Amino acid sequence: MIERWAWWSVRRVATWGCGGELSSRTEYTATAFSKPLTMIFRAIYRPTRQVETLAQVSSYFTQEVRYRSEIEPTFERYVYGPLLRGVLRVANGMKVLQAGSLHAYLAYVLVLGVLLLVWLGGTK
Repeated sequence: MIERWAWWSVRRVATWGCGGELSSRTEYTATAFSKPLTMIFRAIYRPTRQVETLAQVSSYFTQEVRYRSEIEPTFERYVYGPLLRGVLRVANGMKVLQAGSLHAYLAYVLVLGVLLLVWLGGTK
């Protein structure tokens, strides 16, 4: 008896690469995928790029090329950094409230409860 899905079999063939052989040198890198976003947000990220040609045999053929690309950490420097410093400053100031005394913690809860009752009791 012929199985119903017999035509569904796995076969292994070489990956099509536009007539060329695929290797690790022909793969896309993370830079290739992120370049469009870097171009769109150029004013925010301020990308810098440095291309250096070493060991040049002739003006058309080089033996080695070094490429360096870098973006400025704008959000880390101007948003996350100040926010983190502010939160840490507030947390450092809150250390005074943590005396390690159970009586002090119960007093905090009692004061907070009274303040909530006064605040919520005034609205109808």
